[in-house]
Amino acid sequence: MKNKAFQFLPAVIGIIYFLLSGRAEGFASLRTMLIFPILLSNIYLFAMLLKIVLSYLRIGKKKKKKSDFSAIVAVLILDALVLFGLQRDQLAIAESKVRGDKIIDEIMKFDSINHRLPRDLRELTESGFTLPQPALINSEFSYSFGEDK
Repeated sequence: MKNKAFQFLPAVIGIIYFLLSGRAEGFASLRTMLIFPILLSNIYLFAMLLKIVLSYLRIGKKKKKKSDFSAIVAVLILDALVLFGLQRDQLAIAESKVRGDKIIDEIMKFDSINHRLPRDLRELTESGFTLPQPALINSEFSYSFGEDK
């Protein structure tokens, strides 16, 4: 990359991606919009690595640029942070499932005592149950009850 300010842009994108992980989000989220720059950064990484390999294969011209190395490191940092962010998401989803299972158990307990299902989650709290919060940020558990058909 010619401009030194842009060399570390992939690392900054990776930091933003990681900081936004662990949240419930829709399809039009900021992290979704970062997919294109992440893809472009990895294409750039491949091109830089190819350039380095080709320069080593040429005899007589083995000049490495420090800027190439720092740009490659920035893209590798981006990739590592994306992987860590995805792992953070998976851990939050798994923990939310465990917490949701506690709600299901409480619904079954309510049904065995009252011989009916609760109309909503508030009805569970009236019997003394404390609703757990999902591990995903900006999310909440929902429950709907409908008649059997």
